[in-house]
Amino acid sequence: MTALTARRSFVLLAATAALAGGLLVVNAAAGWVADAASLDQPPPNATELVTQLQGEQAYAASLTRQLAQVAARAAELENALMTARDKAKVDAASAASLTAELAKAQAQLAALKSQGARTAAAPPPATTTSSVSPPTGEVDDD
Repeated sequence: MTALTARRSFVLLAATAALAGGLLVVNAAAGWVADAASLDQPPPNATELVTQLQGEQAYAASLTRQLAQVAARAAELENALMTARDKAKVDAASAASLTAELAKAQAQLAALKSQGARTAAAPPPATTTSSVSPPTGEVDDD
């Protein structure tokens, strides 16, 4: 039984050494973390946190109002663009109609110029004398 007792003692001693080593590693890690996360300033208290929260909520509300204003302005601009687009379509149609009328008027003007040139080039008609006597001055009172 001495071998069995020696083996149990050895396992007990190894387990104790492993626990002690683990404890040393945990303490060393805790020290490193504490050194790395040292607080230069104390954490804020609840009153400061409530004040900061209220400030952030007011800022969020302000941004929400501004966003609503921007959305309304965007809608106004969209309506204005749609109105301008519709007006441009109407103006384009009107311009096409006026262009057609202008072409027709130019054709008529060219025809009149051509007729006027022919009339100017033709010899004047012969004058005839009339056998009608001039009026006598009597007025018919019908």
